[in-house]
Amino acid sequence: MMRKPLVALAIAAALAGCSRDPEPAPASPAPAPPVSVEPAPVAAPEPAPESASWPEEELRGLAMRGRLLFPDGRPCADLALQFGFVVPGSPITLDATTDEQGRFGFVTTIPDACNRLWLTAEAGGVPVTRDAALAPDESALDWGDIVVVLGVTVRGRVEWGASALDPEPWRVVLFPAGPAVPGVVRSSLPPCALDESAHFERGGVPPGPLSATLVHPLLGAVDEVRGEAADGGVLELVLRYSGADPRTCIVVLVRRDEPVPESWITLLGPDGSTRPPTRAHGNTFVFEGLPDGRYGARIEFPGGQRFEETDIARGTRRTLQLTKEEQR
Repeated sequence: MMRKPLVALAIAAALAGCSRDPEPAPASPAPAPPVSVEPAPVAAPEPAPESASWPEEELRGLAMRGRLLFPDGRPCADLALQFGFVVPGSPITLDATTDEQGRFGFVTTIPDACNRLWLTAEAGGVPVTRDAALAPDESALDWGDIVVVLGVTVRGRVEWGASALDPEPWRVVLFPAGPAVPGVVRSSLPPCALDESAHFERGGVPPGPLSATLVHPLLGAVDEVRGEAADGGVLELVLRYSGADPRTCIVVLVRRDEPVPESWITLLGPDGSTRPPTRAHGNTFVFEGLPDGRYGARIEFPGGQRFEETDIARGTRRTLQLTKEEQR
């Protein structure tokens, strides 16, 4: 596809040549009334890129206009647009920009062979694409009001406890709001990495309520916050983790048909000492702030039955798979 700059009249002049001015954007949240347009005469139109290679008798003038709005009726000012004209061979493309009222309009020439065109708008968010058919003798096209969802920019930071941690392994996962369905995992956006200052940012997030979860590959989810922002807005979030450095932790996951009480499991230190889990979630047990060395995990069942796993290093996760006999 060849892409060249727009060869057209100025937006103000083009709007004046398309009959009357569009109605101004409404102040209320309700969508603005559609922009109507009457076919406008095209006098000595400027050719679109590549149109000059077509014989003059195979060209025709085309005036286009429209307006882009946010869902709440606010105009999308200074928004870059691209138009594509479907013609034999490679498509012709034109670029344009909306004015302060979210309007666009220009006059150009296109090959008679063009019978369809498309419009794409994107400003770091959710792309919007529209297409339209062209009749052989059509000289004016009104796109009307087009609602553009630009998305929300979510940015924030992670606050550590007594000392800063290495942010590299951590991720922030964003979950756009949706109805909670039992047994169904919520769909998420790609995880956000943290920079050296433990900040993160993602654009193009669907507007509305969302939750952000701080996740570590060893510890799993450790914090969650919720927020909401309107389309085109910015949502600032702060997540926190005040636990021990994950490099000094051991996570033990017990595979068992029934829950394992915390009192049943202990960690065996290199010196023979034992310690209970720092915290637990279901059958996942976390032991934090461990000195260097190799450890073991012990599960003691009522009645004296015991299950042990040895040679566990700090900063790792170990899964204990119990057999049916060991679960009794």
